[in-house]
Amino acid sequence: MGPFACLLNFSATGQSIQDRFARSISNAQAVTSVVVQMIETTVAPNMPVGDGTANLSSTYEYTYFISGPKFRVTRRLIAAAQTNSVRLSEVAYDGTTFVTYDADTQRMIRQETLSKSTSSELFYNPLIAPFMFLSENSDNCHGCMVRFWDLKASNLGSSRILPDGILTNGLVHLTVPGLPLGAKPTFWNIDIPKAGSSFDPETITYIAEAGGVEDVWKLRNYTRLGDYQFPATVEMIERAYPPTSRVSPLFTTTVNVTSARAPDEIDDSVFELNEATRSAVTIFDGDTGKFAYSAYDEVKAGFLKGRANIYDENADGAKQIAEALAAAKKSGKRVMLQFGANWCVPCHQLHSLCESDESIVGELSSHYVVALIDVSQGHNKEMVEKYGNPTRFGLPVIVVLDARGEPLVVQNTADLNEPESRAAKSLLGDHISAKKVVAFLKKWARED
Repeated sequence: MGPFACLLNFSATGQSIQDRFARSISNAQAVTSVVVQMIETTVAPNMPVGDGTANLSSTYEYTYFISGPKFRVTRRLIAAAQTNSVRLSEVAYDGTTFVTYDADTQRMIRQETLSKSTSSELFYNPLIAPFMFLSENSDNCHGCMVRFWDLKASNLGSSRILPDGILTNGLVHLTVPGLPLGAKPTFWNIDIPKAGSSFDPETITYIAEAGGVEDVWKLRNYTRLGDYQFPATVEMIERAYPPTSRVSPLFTTTVNVTSARAPDEIDDSVFELNEATRSAVTIFDGDTGKFAYSAYDEVKAGFLKGRANIYDENADGAKQIAEALAAAKKSGKRVMLQFGANWCVPCHQLHSLCESDESIVGELSSHYVVALIDVSQGHNKEMVEKYGNPTRFGLPVIVVLDARGEPLVVQNTADLNEPESRAAKSLLGDHISAKKVVAFLKKWARED
């Protein structure tokens, strides 16, 4: 083995990679409070969408507050090519309670168990980027990440033994085994300058055989918080693995730290998300598996109050369908079954639209015999099973039958909703599109 490809765990300064690793962990542990802002831009060219592809992109601003084990992350959308991007989300831990909040839907989840993965946080946060290979992401904890305060854990410090590296062109190349993902091994390849006193990788590559991807992170512009050194810029490219003839990446992400400081202390109120709690329309208790609060229940009760039942909860569904088929045969029409329940808000919304919109009323009266089949509490279970369990899509669901009683189409009514943004949705959900309902009825009307 030549002089430029030798096994080693030392640098030209005489300080080993292992010592540099332990030193950087120690320097991170000495930083007690952190406030960091960063900008993340992701570009995904030719991303599969529906039957085709689209060029997707987004830019988010992240603000991190960290004080010991306590932290808060705010993720705010700056720009996106797609309309369904989350505009604002937050996650916080005050030392006893872990909270996630989606401001678009005003939904909150609270629990005492600290989750190791949230969509509000950056897996490749520059603050911990040099140590991302310590992640517990695996089959047992999918999406697990390393948080800054995790660096204070003793098992991530000097007790973690790094493998020997291979020196090539002034860089020490380390291969660190990861945890199994998809029942297959994963690997982290780390390239770090030979000389130095801190653990400052230039490139970290993650290979997940089961996922068929290779993620390459380039760590640039190292800066300091106290004595702790971390990259102010992280560039990530995800590509297919094993390499294929397709040279273009699946997507690319760049994260730039715009400000970083280490205040003496951070007020505890920062980690409590009090404003989010006051504006939440639902608060789910992750420990009990129940809603601690739901404004939806109040709105739903108000919506249903005074409304007449539209489904006969005592009717025999088989008899209803037989009568509808007989009537359709005489009139030359299709049969439209609406499976639903009286407690179902969208069922009432669809029924109201079918009675009030002139275009829908015209299509129904001209081409369909309608039967409303109650499925509450397992009622008419046999009919649900006969038509392929259409209620798996939720309620209401539409099944169109031909004159022989054979199903022509099962329509998930969620696909008939208006294409509204997340922010525009009401507590009661999406609004049903009259135009989409009319188009559906025209498509499946019997041809003369």
